[in-house]
Amino acid sequence: MESNTTNDSAKVELKEDNGSEIQVIQLSLYVMVTVVGSLGNLLVCLAIYLQKKRKPNEFFILNLALTDLGASIFSIPLDLTELLTGKFLLGPLMCHIVYPIQTMLMGTSVLTLLCLSTERHRAIVTPLKPRIQVKTAFVMISATWLVSVAAVVPYASILHLEGEQCLEKWPREMYVKSFTMSMFLLLYFFPLVVITANYVRVMQKLFCEMKRLQNLFSGRNQSSCKHAKKRAEQNIKVVKVFVTAVVIFAICLLPNHVLWLWHDFGEGKHFKYFNEVVIFCNIMVYINSAINPFIFGKIRLKNCCNGTYNKRRRHGSSLTSRLSSVAPKFYLRVREMSEIMCRTSFLKRVQNEGQVEEKEEAV
Repeated sequence: MESNTTNDSAKVELKEDNGSEIQVIQLSLYVMVTVVGSLGNLLVCLAIYLQKKRKPNEFFILNLALTDLGASIFSIPLDLTELLTGKFLLGPLMCHIVYPIQTMLMGTSVLTLLCLSTERHRAIVTPLKPRIQVKTAFVMISATWLVSVAAVVPYASILHLEGEQCLEKWPREMYVKSFTMSMFLLLYFFPLVVITANYVRVMQKLFCEMKRLQNLFSGRNQSSCKHAKKRAEQNIKVVKVFVTAVVIFAICLLPNHVLWLWHDFGEGKHFKYFNEVVIFCNIMVYINSAINPFIFGKIRLKNCCNGTYNKRRRHGSSLTSRLSSVAPKFYLRVREMSEIMCRTSFLKRVQNEGQVEEKEEAV
C-alpha cells in the first residue's frame, strides 16, 4: 500500500511539474507575441501614416495592421490575465464584450485580406474597368467591420458570468453547432476560397503577360520592353507578398477552427487536455498578428524611406532629368545638321569637278 501511495504522489508531482512547464511556455509565447506584434504593427501604421499619397491597398494594409495591433494590446493581455488567475475579472458587462471583440478582430483580418485580393484582381486581371478608389476602399473597410460585428452579435448575447467564469449558455445544442459552423464558413472557408481564386487568376494573368512581352520584344527590340517587364515583375512581387500573408493566415487560424469543430461535432469536449490545446491554438492566432508586420512592413518601410530620400534629392536630380530628356533631342539635331553639311559639301565637290572638266574640254 505504501508503494502505491508513493507512486501516486510521484505521478501527481510529475503532472504538476509538466503543468508548470506548459504554463511557462504559454506565458513566454504570450509575452513574446505581444511585444513583437505591438511594435511591428505600430511601425507599419507609422510608415503608412508618413506617406503623403496612399493607395487603396495601403489603406487595406493599415486596417489589417490596426486589427493585429488590437489583438496584441487588447486580446492577448486579457487572455494572459485569465491564464494566470484562472478567473474572469472584468465583470458581467465585459463578459458580453471581450470574447466577441476577439472574434470580431479575427473576422476583420480575413475580410481585409479578401479586400486586398479583390483590389489586385481588379487592377491586374480587369485593367479596363475603373480601379478601386480611396473612397471605395473606405467603404470596403467599413463593410469588413460591420460584417464582423454582425457575425458576433449572437455570440455576445449568450455569454454570461457564472461565478468567476465567463461561459456560453446556448438554448439548444443545435444553436452552438450552427454558430461554430457559420463562423468557420463565413470568416474562414468562403473568404479563403475567393482569395485563392483571385490570386490564381492574377498570377496567371501576370505570367501570361510576361511571356507575351518576351515574345513581342525578342531579339533587337528587347530593350524596348524593359519598362513593361519591370512593372510586371513588381506586380508579381507584390502579389507574392499578399499570397504569403494569406497562406500564413490560413495556417495559423486553421487549428483553432478545427479544434472547435471537433469540440461541437465530435468528441473534443471529452478530451482530457482540451483546455491546454485551446490556449496553444489561441497563441497560433496571435502569432499571425505578429508575423504580418514582417510581411508587409518591409515594403511599407522601404517605400517610406525611398519617399524621404527622393524629397531630399529632388532639386538636385531635376537638372539631371532635364538633361537626360534634352540630350537625345540635341543629339538628333546635331546628327541632322552634320548630314546636311555632308550632302552640301558633296554637291559642291561634284559641281567643282564638273566645271574643271568643262574647262579642260574647252582648252
